[in-house]
Amino acid sequence: MPATPWEWRARLPEPAQLLGGWFSQDMPDEFGGHEAALADCLAGTGTGLVARRTGELHDLLALAASTRTARPRRW
Repeated sequence: MPATPWEWRARLPEPAQLLGGWFSQDMPDEFGGHEAALADCLAGTGTGLVARRTGELHDLLALAASTRTARPRRW
């Protein structure tokens, strides 16, 4: 499991680019909403990169799911 921001970006560069480039704190002012930001991202991205980004997003979700089941809950 990546521990630092650098390790996360190295392991999953495409989600980092998507979230940092299109879903930053300026997103509402620039795009008006999540759907518009994603549409802008997809419009300017080739199909190969979209596939890679999609795969890495699946990997990120799998990491999150495995972390939830592997880590004991703290109350």
